[in-house]
Amino acid sequence: MKKLKNGAIMIGMLMNEHGDVFVAAATNGMAGSPFATWAMGSDESTYWGHYFEEEADATKDLIARAGFKEAA
Repeated sequence: MKKLKNGAIMIGMLMNEHGDVFVAAATNGMAGSPFATWAMGSDESTYWGHYFEEEADATKDLIARAGFKEAA
């Protein structure tokens, strides 16, 4: 498990076809939600967060944000 600069624990990472990186993480309650997805900068900073109550929802959002289609 990798700890992000903001203190969250990464649970997934995807890169889209343009080279943009997105991460899903367990937040330890940051911003009142236990899970989040963020865009990640080249310096591994995180920004543009989406916050979730369930890990499965964060995982779905990670897939969508990176531009992948979820398997049917």
